[in-house]
Amino acid sequence: MFLFLINIIKKNLFLSIFLGIAILLTIFLFFFEAFKKELILTNTIPLSGQTVYDIDNRSPIICSFSEAVDEKTIKITSSPSLEFKFEVDNSSFQIKIFPIPAWEYNENYKITIDKNLSSLTGARLKKDLIFNFLIKFPPLEELPPPVGPGHGF
Repeated sequence: MFLFLINIIKKNLFLSIFLGIAILLTIFLFFFEAFKKELILTNTIPLSGQTVYDIDNRSPIICSFSEAVDEKTIKITSSPSLEFKFEVDNSSFQIKIFPIPAWEYNENYKITIDKNLSSLTGARLKKDLIFNFLIKFPPLEELPPPVGPGHGF
């Protein structure tokens, strides 16, 4: 059977060229997919699973990536649902995510960064990035002492 196919290919130049191009295209696509760059999340503040004690419940989440991100591809959702404002700092490969209006105390947030986020060079995330954290008001003994008139100054 194999020799039969070889004889047909030898006799038909068009078929030989077509099969050669198909084989080369398959090899090219395989290597292209294998070496496609991936955008990588390198750090988040807060870390996933962390309890955050924060007086200012408007503090941003900071996400650091392996390279500069394309601002137009940012899509972030949360549970419970909030609106967000973004600041992109491509010199440090970071996105700062500010809640609108603010984080709620004693709330566990699940943040999802959509996998279509891409870098300025076209690298993409392989999957949605999901992390969570809990916002709490700091215990009173950890608050800074009051400053100003009537407080010993």
